Amino acid sequence: MREVTIQRPISIPKLSTALGVEPYQILGQLICRAVFLSPTDTMDDSLARDVATSFGVQLRMIDEDGNT
Repeated sequence: MREVTIQRPISIPKLSTALGVEPYQILGQLICRAVFLSPTDTMDDSLARDVATSFGVQLRMIDEDGNT
């Protein structure tokens, strides 16, 4: 499993870029989990981690100041 670092807050476009997938693929994973977000909404760490895992990616989240 590859590891990717992403900066909070995590949006659908930001996560899709980090994972190297299309935004609609992220939306599909969210809908399967009965989570409905618009592209500008942010998601919590747990949800982002779950979605990333479904694409075979381990997320490392950092704050704007670079802290985990």
